[in-house]
Amino acid sequence: MISSDVLAADGLRRAVGWNQLPSHWAMMLALEPDGCFVATTGTRPVGTVTTTTHGNRLAWIGMMLVDPEFRGRGIARELMGAAIESIRGKGIAAIGLDATPAGMPVYLKLGFVREMSMQRWLRPAGLAMPTGPSGVRPLLPADWVAVEALDRAATGVDRSRVLRRFAEDRRAGFVWPAEGNPVGWALLRPGANADHVGPIECADAAGIQALLTALLRAADGRAVHCDIPDDHSVATSIARGNGFAVLRPLERMRLGPSVATDLGLLAAIADPSIG
Repeated sequence: MISSDVLAADGLRRAVGWNQLPSHWAMMLALEPDGCFVATTGTRPVGTVTTTTHGNRLAWIGMMLVDPEFRGRGIARELMGAAIESIRGKGIAAIGLDATPAGMPVYLKLGFVREMSMQRWLRPAGLAMPTGPSGVRPLLPADWVAVEALDRAATGVDRSRVLRRFAEDRRAGFVWPAEGNPVGWALLRPGANADHVGPIECADAAGIQALLTALLRAADGRAVHCDIPDDHSVATSIARGNGFAVLRPLERMRLGPSVATDLGLLAAIADPSIG
């Protein structure tokens, strides 16, 4: 993939109703310029896949899209082969992805195994904003050392390079508590269909609620998505109590060795395209 493919790639994204923006494609290319691929017929892009490396322990596959008109022709398998070959060439053994139900059969045939079930939750536009004190403060440059330590504890890998770039597009970012060293943090990013909450990393229910309250205020009445692990009963309860409802399932899958995830900290993932 090169920069001139972005508009066509975003057209494929629009065709399936995903939430990313053109700036998301630009971010993926900037992070991994030799790890993003398109399938073409003639000069027409008909499929995409991206890869993102998190240090030397884990790589992530995302934005696996095939034009509905060209499905069933092996394009997804070819794209996945290119992505896996690129990752293996970098010496990274563990590969992850977040699968929709439509994509799961392809990944199972390639040897991926299920690791964690999630749901995408939606808070519709126009709901009243939460009231009362939130107890958080904005994410500042000086907070990144603490934030990155929290993320390493939650995900088991170093995602600092990706998260700093990811956060550049944020609508808002907060840490909890408002005083002292952060023990929780969260981002809100704009999307094509809804603002997107994620990640939320915090081990304390009061902190998750405080961070979500601040993010919903920042969304200012817009629709909001959030991807929450099914096993995080506290986060799912808080989401439901704040007007979210389940939209569709996601399945976290892996190929190669497992990388430990702390679900006590990971209340909501960052985005299916980066893990």
